[in-house]
Amino acid sequence: MSTLKADTIQSTGGGAATLTKQKAAKVLWDLNGTGTIALLDSFNVSSAADLATGYYQINYTNAFDTANNMPLSGTLNFVDLDVTLTIAKTASYMQVYTLKSTNATAHDSKPFGATDGDLA
Repeated sequence: MSTLKADTIQSTGGGAATLTKQKAAKVLWDLNGTGTIALLDSFNVSSAADLATGYYQINYTNAFDTANNMPLSGTLNFVDLDVTLTIAKTASYMQVYTLKSTNATAHDSKPFGATDGDLA
């Protein structure tokens, strides 16, 4: 058995290596969902859009090979019992709703998510 040890792996072009055919999160995002929305932290996300009250779209930098990826989303606002649900997905983006315990949409202070699958 061989052991490979490295601090950094780059593509042949010098950029970040592309992860394919692995079951690992290819998209990660953490959003400030109130006021002017902003990505607090992200991986493989080009932008986030505020589509309506409690309705966000997360656009991927690198698309998946199909729309059959596995998006997951959630929230850290447990005081109001908010829940963030993935409602639409394509190879290029995911859309989420944030709902209050009353089933009304609302801007959430801290929605987050990840998507697993194979990149194109």
